[in-house]
Amino acid sequence: MTKRINNRYTAEYKEKAVITAKETGNVAQTARNLGISYGVLNSWILKDNDRSDKSVGFAESITQAEKIRQLEKKNSLLQEELEIIKKAAAYFAQEELKKNMPRFRS
Repeated sequence: MTKRINNRYTAEYKEKAVITAKETGNVAQTARNLGISYGVLNSWILKDNDRSDKSVGFAESITQAEKIRQLEKKNSLLQEELEIIKKAAAYFAQEELKKNMPRFRS
């Protein structure tokens, strides 16, 4: 059984690889030259072709996408925390009402 190594490539490396592949017109040969799989390089090329804002470079669009993903994750966590705080506030408000109102006393 072979151990799979998960390589992390920088956005700049991906951009250079995409540019090289597009310039040569041979994705498979470029992938072999760079020591990466054809599928990986091809997925980077597809992402480059799909991006809507062509005025920014591929590397910058990857960086922006990563920042958006991180912000969405943080936003989700903050929303969960807010829901917990709301529930805690409602619980303590109810306890305070029970203390101050004679009819709620048990």
